[in-house]
Amino acid sequence: MMPAMMQTTGAEFEQAFLTMIPMHHQNASDMAALAPGRAARPELLQLARNIVSTRGQEIIQMRGWAQAWYGFDPMPMRMGGGMSGLPNTGGGGMARSTAGSVPTALIALGALMLAERWLLRRRITPR
Repeated sequence: MMPAMMQTTGAEFEQAFLTMIPMHHQNASDMAALAPGRAARPELLQLARNIVSTRGQEIIQMRGWAQAWYGFDPMPMRMGGGMSGLPNTGGGGMARSTAGSVPTALIALGALMLAERWLLRRRITPR
């Protein structure tokens, strides 16, 4: 967990949570979507289907809350629509907040953290 998030509360924590968790869920869904055609075990294929279904619903719910409560969409949009088949709820660009640029900064931080974890798991040292 991010040390900075461990020290936040209230609206600051909620905005960070609603920014980072949808991206985390989207990464899980993207990985699970690779299972058909690659995995052979029926249990793994069923788990992958469940991940795609449940995470997609949770992403939609969190995006709705972020928009309703804080005025931002936490998911960066791809050209021509939403991410991985999720509905495009508008915006067409990086998340913006009526309270400032905190969600956008958290998206960038989250992307850096994911890249760092990927590198560490593969024991690759960034230059």
